[in-house]
Amino acid sequence: MTDEDVRDMLAERARAIRPSTDGLTKIEARLAGEPTAVRRRLPMPMLAAAAVTVLALVGVAVFVQRDDDTVVDSGTFTTAPTTTDTTTLPETAALPPGVWPFPQDGVDAGVLDDPVETARAYVDARVGISDRTTVSEYQSGDSNSGEVVFGGDIQTTVFVRRLDGRWHVEGAASDLVTMHEDDDGDGYLTAVVEAKGWLQSHVVLSTGSSEPFVPAREFDAGEEISEGLAYDLNTDRVVKAVRFLLTSGPEGIKGLTEVAFRPPFAETPVPDDAVWSEAGLDARELVTAYLDDRLGGRDVEVRELTDLGGGRGEVTWEAGAVRLRQVDGYWYVVEAIGDSVQIKGTSLDVGYVGGSLTLAQAGTVHLRVGDVTWDVRNDVDAEGTDVPFEHEVPTNPPVILRAVFETDTGFVSLAERVIG
Repeated sequence: MTDEDVRDMLAERARAIRPSTDGLTKIEARLAGEPTAVRRRLPMPMLAAAAVTVLALVGVAVFVQRDDDTVVDSGTFTTAPTTTDTTTLPETAALPPGVWPFPQDGVDAGVLDDPVETARAYVDARVGISDRTTVSEYQSGDSNSGEVVFGGDIQTTVFVRRLDGRWHVEGAASDLVTMHEDDDGDGYLTAVVEAKGWLQSHVVLSTGSSEPFVPAREFDAGEEISEGLAYDLNTDRVVKAVRFLLTSGPEGIKGLTEVAFRPPFAETPVPDDAVWSEAGLDARELVTAYLDDRLGGRDVEVRELTDLGGGRGEVTWEAGAVRLRQVDGYWYVVEAIGDSVQIKGTSLDVGYVGGSLTLAQAGTVHLRVGDVTWDVRNDVDAEGTDVPFEHEVPTNPPVILRAVFETDTGFVSLAERVIG
């Protein structure tokens, strides 16, 4: 994975990185000087199962352990630049999307209403902005995300995204410190220092605090940071992001790279109103996969997300709409509404479901609850036709009713939601 790939990854809403289950053992063995086996891949899927018990492994460097205050004689750079750490969040505070702001960050009113001001405030919080800093206009990627480029004495591109009408920072990428995936295919992320300079590296924890993981020192151009760092998910020390800041050259040009790691699925229970247990960071891709599953691989046209606010969204397709809800940055499907089929009303009794559908054409509806399936036929070729149904089904919650409607003209539509 090249630096350009990482830029694309951030711009595509920073896809999740799934951790390895044996990461902590390998790190402990490495620090003890023992040989380790070949590292396992950290895949970056769009979708994953909702409950996985793992260790949070971030594929970035841990060099030999020593005091974080150790000063290394570096020639040109003999003093580490001042670092800025955040205060600790209460354990009950929710994780923010992306890397900034956390709930405890002091942000002036109106800043998060504008993508450029959001990016400026983030850079100012991380490294400070001087009169030599240049800031580009907002460069839109889609209706809700884009980037702001910083130059002069700060070299970084800040990726911003709008959620519920407010902007936040998804991450940042600099040509001075680039992120890559190991060439050997192990799936570990590595950082490469592209210019000689003084490097600081921090992990940002789920508590909101940050702490160094490589002692600040001078690096030569081309040096790679490629080992591992692990935190146990059963504690509050869960990695939220990893940040690199390189100060390079006699003029002190700063390069800022910061990548967010999404909360593990183990910490994100499936919402009660979800009709599918899969989740995704990209709403359109999630809906595409959902329709592929529900329609047996039928090729359909899926459109872009419409943000409805309040963590809700809707993606339309050629025969209806799919409604979504966002939890901890992940989208879940909570309802499907068809152009030609809608679930009008339902009733539940023990082991029994009844109700009616509203259909727009003649055809056959394939109904499903759990593993129980049955068909309902409609011979009235008119919009607004109400067709009753009833059937014995398991009624242990959640009860999810699915209706796939095949019209006599070959049109297929879908309705699905949690009932009861």
